[in-house]
Amino acid sequence: MSEHAAGDAFELERDEVVVIETNLDNVTGELLGWLMERLMAAGALDVSYTAIQMKKNRPGTLTRVIARPEDAERLAALVVRETPTLGVRLMPMRRLIAARRQETLASPYGPVTVKLKLLAGTVVSAAPEYDDCRRLAEAHSIPLGEMTERLERWLREHYPDLAASDPAEENEAVRHHSRLNMPENGRKKEASMQLIRVTTRVRDQEEALRYYTEQLGFVKRADLPIPGMRWLTVAPSEESAVEIVLQPADWFQGEERQRHLDLVGKDPTVVFQVADCQATYETLSGRGVEFSQPPTNKGYGIEAVAQDLNGNSLVFLQL
Repeated sequence: MSEHAAGDAFELERDEVVVIETNLDNVTGELLGWLMERLMAAGALDVSYTAIQMKKNRPGTLTRVIARPEDAERLAALVVRETPTLGVRLMPMRRLIAARRQETLASPYGPVTVKLKLLAGTVVSAAPEYDDCRRLAEAHSIPLGEMTERLERWLREHYPDLAASDPAEENEAVRHHSRLNMPENGRKKEASMQLIRVTTRVRDQEEALRYYTEQLGFVKRADLPIPGMRWLTVAPSEESAVEIVLQPADWFQGEERQRHLDLVGKDPTVVFQVADCQATYETLSGRGVEFSQPPTNKGYGIEAVAQDLNGNSLVFLQL
């Protein structure tokens, strides 16, 4: 059920919840962590802890649980059973909440689940799930904070309405972009780029993986499922800045499938990460480089594609 919020041009959903509260003292951090895990696993909508001062100046913890009405008494009993408390407070409350949904997207680093907030049907907030950020950071040997920032920047490209929704994030993106483009002497770089990836088409991913790891001594960098394909990469070492994508040629359909099968072993794709795809395109075009694709927003980033003199694809990718 939803209602039209007074004074706003969008609708908010309305529901009923029960807030369960109790004040706890003489409990350990380990017990509080255990309690939160038990409550969330049992169906709590949210659990929070707030430091408070109790009688006789004892420090304590205000424990607050948000529950669906049908779950409230069961969760309250769980709190009483798992803690020293002698009782809990149950407070029925109304909530007005924005529409929300989850989507699983194929990011440049692998599949990621995204939590979306919508107002009037427009995405105004998008946040990657922590567990996916952590998994992708480990898979690509990238610090967690940096991986989270990369995914957030990519989401702003994927959902254009986010660009101006958070001035603080937008300003940080501008500052990050400037850092990528400015050398130490303060002069702007032209067409600055970094080789990050080479894509090779293979007939059998497992066979190719064995060759690179067992015979060449490479390490497996990422092995992730994305819609319709297995994203498999290898690198000379864990610390290597460049990785090779072992792309199955039969992932494509129709005429594209046969074309890619014919290109196995003939046409690798070299991917360069650039700070500004449009600037790179203009600079290289001015030098006579011919592009088969001008800067195009692909959802996961902006990319332009050129061919070298031998027909190998050169991709210039702005994340």
